[in-house]
Amino acid sequence: MKVSNKQSNVLYHAIKTWEQDNLLTSAQAQALKESIIPLSFNWKLLAKYLFWISIACIIIAMGAMVADKFFQNIIEKLFSNSPIRKCIILSVISASLYYTGMRRREKFPEKHYSNETFFFLGTVISTAAIYQLGEHFSMMREHLSSLLLISFLLYGVLGLYLQSKLVWLFSILSLGSWFGAETGYCSGCGVYFLGMNYPLRFILFGTALTAIASLLLPKISHFKSLTKTTLIMGLLYLFIALWILSLFGNSDFASWKKSTQIELFLWSFLWAGTAALSTYIGIKLEDGIFKGFGLTFLFLNLYTRYFEYFWSPLYKPVFFLILGLSLWLLASKIERLWLSKGFSIQK
Repeated sequence: MKVSNKQSNVLYHAIKTWEQDNLLTSAQAQALKESIIPLSFNWKLLAKYLFWISIACIIIAMGAMVADKFFQNIIEKLFSNSPIRKCIILSVISASLYYTGMRRREKFPEKHYSNETFFFLGTVISTAAIYQLGEHFSMMREHLSSLLLISFLLYGVLGLYLQSKLVWLFSILSLGSWFGAETGYCSGCGVYFLGMNYPLRFILFGTALTAIASLLLPKISHFKSLTKTTLIMGLLYLFIALWILSLFGNSDFASWKKSTQIELFLWSFLWAGTAALSTYIGIKLEDGIFKGFGLTFLFLNLYTRYFEYFWSPLYKPVFFLILGLSLWLLASKIERLWLSKGFSIQK
C-alpha cells in the first residue's frame, strides 16, 4: 500500500500500539509494516498546488485581456457595450463549466482537483456575470447589498446541488459581504450600526455561522459534506474580527487614538477567552478545527500583545532575542508532544 510519509507514520504508530496490546502477533505486525510503502514525494499535494497556480494564471490572463485595448474594442463590437448581453454570455460560459465539471466528476470521481477547477472557474465567471447584471440595473452603488444577496443565493444553491466546497465557500463569502454592506446601508454608511463597528458586528456574524455549522448543518444530510467549510469560515470570521477589535476597539479610525488601554485590554481578554473556549471544545469533542483555531489564535493573541506593549520600550536586539527564544521553546514543546505520540516511529 502506497501512502505519504505522514500517513505511514500514523500507520506504524497504530501497528505498534496493536502489537503492544496483543491484538497482533510480532509476525503479523512485521507483515503489515512491510506492506506499507512510504512515498518520498507527495505527488497529490504537488498536483493540488499546480491546479491552484493554473487557476491563478488563467484569472490573470483573463484580467489582462479585459484590460487590453485591443480586446476591449472586440468586446465592445461583440456586445455593443451592453452589460446585459455580457451577463448572458458569461452566464452561458459559467453554466457550461459547471456542467463539464459535473460530468467529469461522474466519469472520473478520483480526479478531485481537476474537477473542482471547473467549478471554481465557473464561479469566477458567474461573479463577472453578476457584476454585469449589477451594471445593467445600476445596482453597484445604491443596491450593492441586493446584488451580494443574489450572489449568496446563487452560489448557495449551486454549492448545495454540486456538493462543491469551493462554490459553497463563495456563497459564505458573499453572505459575509452582504452582511457588511447591508448593516452599512442601515447605518447610513457610517461606522456604527446599533452602536457596533464592523469588527464587533462580524463577531456576532462569525458566532452565528459557527453555531449553525456546529449544531444545525450536521443534522441535515445534504449539508454534511459542507459543514466543515462552513465551520472554518465561521471561526475565521469570528477570530479575525476579535483580532482587529483587540487592536482598535469598538471605535472608528479617527477616534482610535482616544481609546483607553484598559478598553483594548478587555477586548484582548475577550479574544483570549474565546480562543481558550474553542480549544476546550476541541479537546472535549476531539474536534481538530476548534482546537486548531483556539490554539493558533491564543498564541497569536499573546504575540500581538508582546509587539503592542514591548516594541517601543525594549532594545530591539533584546526584543527579537526574546521573541526568538520564545518561539524556539514553543517549537521544542510541540516537538516533544509529537514524539510522545509515537509519530517518529520508523519501519
